Amino acid sequence: MNKLGSLCYREIQKIFRDKEAFLYFFVLPFIGTLFFGYLYSLRTVNEIPVAVVYGEHTAGNRLIENYIDSSPTVKVKLITTSYQEAYRLFEREEVSGVIEIPRHMGGDLKHRKSVKLIALVDSRNLVVASTLMGALQKAVGFGQMGIKYTIVKKMLPSAEAMQRILPVRFVSHPLGNPAIDYGFFVLTGLFMMLIQQCLLVGSTVGVASEGEKGTLKETIGGWGNSFTYALGRSLSLLAVQTPINALLLLLYNQLFHMPLANLTALALFFTLFSFTVITFSQLLGALFPDRAAVFQFLVFFSMPAFFLGGYTWPSENMSLFAKFLSSLLPTTPLLNVFTRLTVLEGAVPFIGRFWLHQALLALAYLLLGTLALRLRSRRAPKTPQAQG
Repeated sequence: MNKLGSLCYREIQKIFRDKEAFLYFFVLPFIGTLFFGYLYSLRTVNEIPVAVVYGEHTAGNRLIENYIDSSPTVKVKLITTSYQEAYRLFEREEVSGVIEIPRHMGGDLKHRKSVKLIALVDSRNLVVASTLMGALQKAVGFGQMGIKYTIVKKMLPSAEAMQRILPVRFVSHPLGNPAIDYGFFVLTGLFMMLIQQCLLVGSTVGVASEGEKGTLKETIGGWGNSFTYALGRSLSLLAVQTPINALLLLLYNQLFHMPLANLTALALFFTLFSFTVITFSQLLGALFPDRAAVFQFLVFFSMPAFFLGGYTWPSENMSLFAKFLSSLLPTTPLLNVFTRLTVLEGAVPFIGRFWLHQALLALAYLLLGTLALRLRSRRAPKTPQAQG
């Protein structure tokens, strides 16, 4: 046991001595989290400039315009009767949307005729387009109710008029993500991928460095065999990563007010996820000849992993091959349970398949890493540095 403890302590020391490993374990995760926190500090898109085109100046049309301008998301930059003038602003990118209010809108509503409003929205930026369309629909809906109420209250008492124009009240309670904003969605995915990428690089460079120097066989021999080395090193790195995960989750919570409905389960799942990434990294470290090859591979790894994880695109709509690749990624189970564990009370009994998935990945990569380390240590010749 004393020998095993000293070997674990030696592996932990290597992280602090290796500049690259120290950078990816301790420095970059916190810098990345703070950077994303600053970038998405507002988390909302406000004051999107639009132009309003009137078919005619009437009280009803002005009411619609007032509702649009009163929205915190939209800012009316131009009011005109010329569609061409509004479109020129759109072409010069001075406004992100143009909404045309037709003539006789109030009269048409009064006589229960259908009214069509045309909205032109710049969709090159999907976030702005989605936000603007939602704000315009809400503002126009309120404006329509306002016009109808103005018409009906001339004939009926105010309370009865309100009931006539609002026969159905729609109340929604979002369950999966109470924030319902793009910032929280993006940040969650970025946060997961940041932790994975830093842990992958920090852990992989250690094994790759041993192979590059020709000391891998000697190091594995000190542990006894490849399995003992793979397991012992994984647990050693996990002991370092666990408090880092706790600090990162705390920082993420403070920056973005992340809900913590199942904190204990989330912490345990994060620990299992970290163990999976570490075992996966040792497999990579044994497969690549040196650190440079590891970096070249990992540069192109994070983006496909993010899109294949079932977070940005539902896995049900992927091809069988894409689903297979997704099932091999360490982040896939975590991306699928993170919002469940953070925002849904009582979600723990319903995520058993993700626990099993993450555990099977950890075991599979541990065994594959053991095999790869054994083959690498047997075949790789010693360098003069190792022989000396």
